[in-house]
Order: sequence, then C-alpha cells, then structure tokens
Amino acid sequence: MRQDSAEHFQAKRDQLAEEARQKAEEARLKAQAQRQAYLASASRVHEAVGRLHADSHASRQGLKEQRRQEAIDVRTKMEAERQRKAQLDEQRRQTKQALHDDIKQWKVYSVAEEDAYV
Repeated sequence: MRQDSAEHFQAKRDQLAEEARQKAEEARLKAQAQRQAYLASASRVHEAVGRLHADSHASRQGLKEQRRQEAIDVRTKMEAERQRKAQLDEQRRQTKQALHDDIKQWKVYSVAEEDAYV
C-alpha cells in the first residue's frame, strides 16, 4: 500500500510537473507570438515612417526647386527692367542732347540772320 501511495504521489507530481511544463511552453509560445506580432508591427511602422520621411524630403526638395526657380524668374525680370530703364535713360539722354543741339543751332542761325541784316 505504501508503494501504491508513493506511486500515486509520484504520478501526481509528474502530472503537475508536466502541466507546469505545458503551461511554461504555452507561455513561451504566446510570448514568442506576441514578440513576432510586435516585430511585424514595428516593421510596418518603420516602413511607414520611411515612406513619410521620403515624401517629406521630396516635398522639401520640390519647394526648394520651386523657390529657386522663382528666384531665377525674379532675377530675370529685374534684369529686363534694368535694361528697359537703361534704354529709356538713353532715349531721354538722346532727346535732351537733340534738344540742346537744336537750341544751339537756332542760336547760330539767329546770330547769322542778325549779321545778315547788319
């Protein structure tokens, strides 16, 4: 009977040890599955962040290029305006010079005509 009781308790201990091993294995598998799910989620998040980073970088580059082009356009317009102003200044100078030349010529003719009457 003692032998039966010892075997019974040993079987009970073995059963409890096996249940503990199974629970530990289930917990390990569950933790491993959660870890894999976390890693997959982290990988998706990392990829999404990478895409967002690339999109924002492309957007910044696009804005940079747009601003550069706008600056070139402004410089081109400013240069055209400088040239137009220089051309107008030259026309004004030529007109003024022609007027001075005409006045001088009139004086010469006036003096010549006065000398002709004298």
